[in-house]
Amino acid sequence: LIIGYLCRRDGLMRGQWKCMKAPEQAQKGFVLPLTLIVLALLTVLSMGLSHVARNTLNEVQSRKLVVENELLFRSSVQWSLYHLLTGVPNKRVVKHGSFSLPIDGTSMHWGAVDVRVQDVAGLLGLWYYRQPVFEGILKQLTSESQAQSLAARLGDWIDPDQRSRYRGMEASDYVKARLPMLPRNAALRSLDELLEIPGLSPALFNGHDGVVGLRDLLLAGGEDHFNLATAPNILVGPVLGISGDELQQVLSLRRRGMWQALNLMVGNNPLFDGGSPFMPGFQYRITTTTPDGFTGRAIYRLVPNRAVPYELISWHYPDYERG
Repeated sequence: LIIGYLCRRDGLMRGQWKCMKAPEQAQKGFVLPLTLIVLALLTVLSMGLSHVARNTLNEVQSRKLVVENELLFRSSVQWSLYHLLTGVPNKRVVKHGSFSLPIDGTSMHWGAVDVRVQDVAGLLGLWYYRQPVFEGILKQLTSESQAQSLAARLGDWIDPDQRSRYRGMEASDYVKARLPMLPRNAALRSLDELLEIPGLSPALFNGHDGVVGLRDLLLAGGEDHFNLATAPNILVGPVLGISGDELQQVLSLRRRGMWQALNLMVGNNPLFDGGSPFMPGFQYRITTTTPDGFTGRAIYRLVPNRAVPYELISWHYPDYERG
């Protein structure tokens, strides 16, 4: 049956056909199924194109939202840098006229954006590793046993020798445990490298349920001095090597802004080497959260150069949790 015609072989000769016009009923009976098939194909094609168009539109909108929030992040960073460059440091803040920019990680708002500026000198830099200090911080975040293990393993990860510390792990231990990595035996290149340490969980690194994470307390590099005025409470005891009543007194004096009394109390600590315990650094970490929930994190170093007054050390946007 060809559209509108009936065909049959003509005699015995191969390949020859004889056609005659089909009856009207036969034509209608053929055209209707064909029409339905064509309509079905067009419907499926239309649905597919609609799905592709919808996905493309959603992707464009998502990218637009990411870009818009990055502009907010960049603007808040520039606003923070302006005050850091033109203001005068005063313990926990940088003063610019009547405005004070907190530099101890305190949350403040620039428009609808949440901004936190942290003086890097108030954090613990791992450029020079001190196992007791790191262990003291961990003991406030996890069990004593795990704190000892993680502190020893980080020490073995950094030091150049192949001798395992007590409760630590060197290359031979990684091989025995069939772990996919080996210690670098060198200084950390990035704080994210901590996640390679066996037993150091993403929750401990990122923070969880209101508990601060290591990524908010540590830096792979850092400053060469410690600013007691801008340090988080959790760092004060381990870094200064104090505890108990002495630690509580230090925290109380700092909270009340009794800087002279605090200087008399801690000024002789070898950590400060005769310098001021409240000296700010030249690096600042700026963390933001936009109204849409996008976060960004950057570290800048201020430099005494009019042409280039600051330089970028690290940039994370969007700043996702590591895992």
